[in-house]
Amino acid sequence: MVALAMAVLVVMVQPPLISSLPLPDEYRKSVADIPGASAAFTATTPVSAAEYLRTHPQAGERLYNEMGYGSYLIWALYPDHKVFIDARVELYPLDVWEDYIAINQGQNYNKLLIDKYNVTRVILDRGIQPKLSEALQQDRQRWALEYQDQQSEIYRRNDP
Repeated sequence: MVALAMAVLVVMVQPPLISSLPLPDEYRKSVADIPGASAAFTATTPVSAAEYLRTHPQAGERLYNEMGYGSYLIWALYPDHKVFIDARVELYPLDVWEDYIAINQGQNYNKLLIDKYNVTRVILDRGIQPKLSEALQQDRQRWALEYQDQQSEIYRRNDP
């Protein structure tokens, strides 16, 4: 009986069925409002921004992304788009993490993004990366805002 109860619970929390459960309002508020989608996506999952990238490919693209977006972007866009970084800390050398932090703080971002990593597009979370967002907004000579929604922004590097 215990095994059967555990099996039923495992089945009930699968994405296609979870929306039918009487879950607390706090949980429902954290779920993305995507018509027809299961409750597998949180409100911070960059679903619309990823769809924009998928439908607006750029030849030779080199993407810089917010770390928390990395896993979803891998799932949603691979193999056509590759991420700069994701939450699997052990996969990336320390100097990449140090560069990631500096870029997010708006420090030497052009030297790192352009000169070191040859990044052509940036997808960021305004709430998590406000300094980078502000730096790219002000640097219209090198970066153009290509997409934005309530949470995410996508910038395209202007060719020199």
